[in-house]
Amino acid sequence: MPLAGARVSEVEACRSGVCEEPSAHLQAELPRLRAAALRYGAAAVAVVGAALALKGSGRLAIGVLGDGDFLMGNTAVWTATHYQIPTLIVVCNNRSFFNDERHQERVAKDRGRPVENRWIGMRIGDPDIDIAAMARSMGAIGIGPVTKASEMQKSMDQAVETVAKGGVCVVDARVLQGYDAEG
Repeated sequence: MPLAGARVSEVEACRSGVCEEPSAHLQAELPRLRAAALRYGAAAVAVVGAALALKGSGRLAIGVLGDGDFLMGNTAVWTATHYQIPTLIVVCNNRSFFNDERHQERVAKDRGRPVENRWIGMRIGDPDIDIAAMARSMGAIGIGPVTKASEMQKSMDQAVETVAKGGVCVVDARVLQGYDAEG
């Protein structure tokens, strides 16, 4: 099988057991990997569409999404399981609609309001959402939450094996709040 031996590069440094930089975590060495960036709930749907196009080709469609985007389009997981479309989705879960948090910060600055309130209505927690359980509820394999860099390789190996066998898998990879050092 073309995916045999596929590996994900070792995850970069982690602080306090939670991964720091989502972009550094999943530098895949998988054959013919393609990437696309979408927003507002469309990415999970696009991944399933790409997986359908690749079905039976020996190639693997992988979506690396933020948690906010995944939550807006997560029913695509049901579609993939219902129609038996091998799909792998990795959710970089910072427990926030962070793009909107940044937007609210800019608006607060423009309007002379406290930027400390940017998180209101944007943080995803209390209660925490169990993304792996959501995936399982739709018939997929749900892995996670993965909270330590040392767990990521094993999780990705399991995910790739699941999809290579025709399954659907969602990995909940916990990352620190924010996109970068600026938070």
